[in-house]
Amino acid sequence: MTSVNGLYSFTNDKRAGGTQTDTHNASIDLKRQFGRQDTWGVGYTYRHYKFNDQEPSPVSDEGSTTTSHVGSLIWSHEFTPLTSVTLHGGARFSEGSTNPEVSATIQHRLQKGRLSFTYARSQTTAIGQGGTIDTESFSASASYQPIRFLSFSVTPSYYRNDRQNDQSDVYSFGLNATYQMTRWLNLVGSYRFSFRMGHSTIQQAEAPAEISSETSVSCSLSSATPTASTEKAVLSVECEV
Repeated sequence: MTSVNGLYSFTNDKRAGGTQTDTHNASIDLKRQFGRQDTWGVGYTYRHYKFNDQEPSPVSDEGSTTTSHVGSLIWSHEFTPLTSVTLHGGARFSEGSTNPEVSATIQHRLQKGRLSFTYARSQTTAIGQGGTIDTESFSASASYQPIRFLSFSVTPSYYRNDRQNDQSDVYSFGLNATYQMTRWLNLVGSYRFSFRMGHSTIQQAEAPAEISSETSVSCSLSSATPTASTEKAVLSVECEV
């Protein structure tokens, strides 16, 4: 059996006094199942970032841009009907440089939940800051569904971020509660705490470490409309504290 999955997303991130970031992300995967346990495939991802200062320069109001192209091989294997692993591995071409782009996820289904662990190396951005970041992450997830329409999940994560002369370690913890109001409408409550430690290396001299923390609480209504494929188009409206 052969399947094709496509996904496009657009985000606009901004913080008062910082840089506004527009992100376009489009991907397509072609997969084919071999036997009962293995699936192989190829994937392509296009990312385009545009950075604009919220207080434009009097000389020019044009922001900087970064474009990335990622080609990858995909392999999934089911060890048992409840335990599986998925690997994505390839190269990222961005502004004349080439870097690895990988992710590996192992997950195990429980009677009323799911456990998973993911390692990834990729490219991202930081809210309020210009430029892209090379990131390496380790994240775990545990979900539990006590009743049919209610589920909870916890997601501890660690990120190692690198951008030019800046390096930082970010420790994050998330807690989510999801209530299915109707077939296509969910009410989601989220709590997230992150702790960041970073430093800058300029002219081979290490600057004092920077320590910061951030806590956010948000609620959202999300509408997931089933499509012809297994992917879902998601529309959400959020409020955040």
